[in-house]
Amino acid sequence: MSRNWIAIVLASALVPATVRAQATNDESRLVVGIIGGWIGGGQLWEVVQPSYTALAEIDQFDLGRKLRSNITMSGQLTYFPTPGFGWTGELTYLGLGANDRCFLSVNHSDQINNLACQAINEANRSASAVSGSVGIVLRPSSRGNIQPYLRTNVGLALVPRSHTSMAAFFGDDDDYAVIIYNENGSRAMKPIGALSLGLATAPRSGYQFRLEARATAVQLQVVDGPTPLGVTEPTIRSQWKVLPSISVGLDIVLEKRRGRRY
Repeated sequence: MSRNWIAIVLASALVPATVRAQATNDESRLVVGIIGGWIGGGQLWEVVQPSYTALAEIDQFDLGRKLRSNITMSGQLTYFPTPGFGWTGELTYLGLGANDRCFLSVNHSDQINNLACQAINEANRSASAVSGSVGIVLRPSSRGNIQPYLRTNVGLALVPRSHTSMAAFFGDDDDYAVIIYNENGSRAMKPIGALSLGLATAPRSGYQFRLEARATAVQLQVVDGPTPLGVTEPTIRSQWKVLPSISVGLDIVLEKRRGRRY
């Protein structure tokens, strides 16, 4: 009798465990989501630019511009024709604001040059870019509780503000202006690419969450060197900047394949 009771207890414990072992999560197939977070910056360009003083002496402006940390947001649509491979498209906002610095490495105490350098040194430039891109997603585990994935995208970014023009405005109402580098029409569509590593949860009630680290490469125009005295049209070149980011996201699962529940 005691052996029978032991067998019954063991069977009642093993059956739920077996059922849990056989159960699998749903598999997302068509997903729309939004993801946002922080994107890093970095040095953009540095130039030592000569400039005349009022007495025809020559000062040296030690100039620099760097992209500052900002926010990024993306709207994404992903379709998985197979469990481990998917196509994706996204629209992304990139904060591309900049900080400028100025130091007079050669200073003949010209009032205008000193005020101009001070104004540049305090300047924060707001800017942004919007990109559209397409790519692929690879996920080795489509039904796990935690699903790692690799995403790669390529596309174009609209950069609506020049990163090469520089001017100093000062006075009580910005009455005075010193143009260092003119606007040169460098605003345009720029190529962009991104490589992402992330973790997604299994879909629950039509939703899933994601954590993603990304490296975004965008091509920007930079000042390539000093201009001759009295010339404000800068020499420019294209340069790729890689911007790291970390983001969290929420997905709505529009289509999924049911897991086993037995």
